[in-house]
Formats: sequence, structure tokens, C-alpha cells
Amino acid sequence: MFVLRRALYQGLIVILMLLLFLLSATSSVWAAFPVSLTDDLGYQVTLASKPTRIISMAPSNTEILFAIGAADQVIAVDSDSDYPAAAKGKASVGSALGASVERIVAFNPDLVLLWDASAGELRNQLARLGITVAVFSPQALADVYETITKIGMLTGAEQGANALVNRMKQQADQVRNTVAKATTRPLVLYEVWYDPLYTAGPGSLMDELINLAGGRNLAADAPGAWPAISMETAVTRNPDVILTPFSPSESITGRQAALWASVNAVKNKRIVQIDQNIVSRPGPRITEALELIAKALHPHLF
Repeated sequence: MFVLRRALYQGLIVILMLLLFLLSATSSVWAAFPVSLTDDLGYQVTLASKPTRIISMAPSNTEILFAIGAADQVIAVDSDSDYPAAAKGKASVGSALGASVERIVAFNPDLVLLWDASAGELRNQLARLGITVAVFSPQALADVYETITKIGMLTGAEQGANALVNRMKQQADQVRNTVAKATTRPLVLYEVWYDPLYTAGPGSLMDELINLAGGRNLAADAPGAWPAISMETAVTRNPDVILTPFSPSESITGRQAALWASVNAVKNKRIVQIDQNIVSRPGPRITEALELIAKALHPHLF
């Protein structure tokens, strides 16, 4: 009888310890709500409890949600959200720039994440209907880290968000430490579009990435973040490297071959096609973009 009582007592102790462990493991999630923060449009976003029906209206936000471990909370995405592959399995609410309020409302979301360019009147319409909306539009690497942190707070996935930011910072530091060994800083032209020629100027995330990757942006003195420049100006400045999302035949150098024949990047075969989705989406893969650019500018260091 004594042995039985002792076994029961020990069993109760084990159960109690297990319960205490589970409570401590989940307490950080419980303590996270209610949560209130300011989005990139300056609006106060408040959630009383963890959202379970999230709609993401930007590929960058969708990538963040999946990367921090909040994928199960996502019920729908915009039609351009194609990464990771599992995102394509979510219901679609259509293009971010032409989203239907009625279609979004039909999903009964408790949180909608927008990007600045897709926000416009959509944010106000949804807010008037009582739907919680947060708008994020990071313009620099530090902004991307902050956006990930805030989305982690809003979704109850702070641990995943913090881990992701730490990994990204480590990758960025490794790239910076590597390119610090470079003895030259090549002049870089990033081709956004070829006719007319659009590129990345100061204030753009691409401008920051080029500099962090050990290069000099050909359009660093442009009046805006995404300026149009003349072909003649670009050729005269003679870029050492051309980064393009297009194939060689589609890019400016393919369409205007004679004009670009004397440019260093063409003569030295340093026209690098780079995945536009990776380099243009301010999300988890942006430090991967930094590494890709650094390898294009300083291949001998990697």
C-alpha cells in the first residue's frame, strides 16, 4: 500500500511539473496580447488577442508570415504571393493593386497586412468596416528588421521573428566583413526597366544594398529613389557591373547592343541577371539579395 501511494505521489509530481513547464512555455504568448503598435502610415494597430484569420496583401509580408512560423494563421494572400511554395496553396484575394473589398471581407479576417503601394483607400475602407489593418512599407534594411519584429508581435510569433532577424543580421554581417577585403568598389547600374531606362536611386533599398555589397551606385546622385535616366548618361558613366532582372537579350544591352558595346560591364561580360523577386521584396530574403549582389561585384572574395 505504501509503495502504491508513493507511486501515485511521484506521478502527481511529474504531472504538476509538466503543467508548470507548459505554462511557462506559453506564458510569453499569453503575455503578448493585447498588443498595440504603430504601422508605417502612422496608424495605431491594436489586437486584443492572437489573430487566427490573417490576409496578406503583399508578397514580402507573406514571406515574413511563413518565415516566422505564422503560416497556419494565414487564410488568404494576394495573387503575387508565390513564395514559399506553400503560399500558393492559400486562397487568393486577387492583385494587391486591384483588391476587392467585398472579397476580403468575405473571408472574415481579424488582421489584414497591406503594403504602402497597395494601401490607398483600401486601408480606410477596411478600417471603416471594423477590420484591423496594418500597413508596412520598409525602405531600408533596418526597416525590414523592424517590420519583421512588428509582424511577429501582431501574430504572437515574436520568438520566430526574433530568430529570423538574428539570422538575417548574421548574414548581412558576414557579407560586410567579406567585402571589406575588397580593394575596389565597382560602379553598378541596376536596371529596373529598359525603355525608358529606370534604375535605383538614393533612398531606395537597392541603393543601400549596392553600397553594403561593396559597390557604387551609378545613380547615387539622382533626384529620387526610382529615377529614369537617359541611355547616354548611363553609357557615359561607364558602369563596371550591370545588374538586371531580364535575360541578356531582353535587357538594355541586348536591345541597344551597339550603344553599350564600349561599356566596361559589356566588354568584361559583367552583366548579371538577378532574381527580381529576391532583390525587390523587403522581406526575409533581402539579406540573401545582399549576398547575391556582393558575389556579382566581388566574385573573387566568395
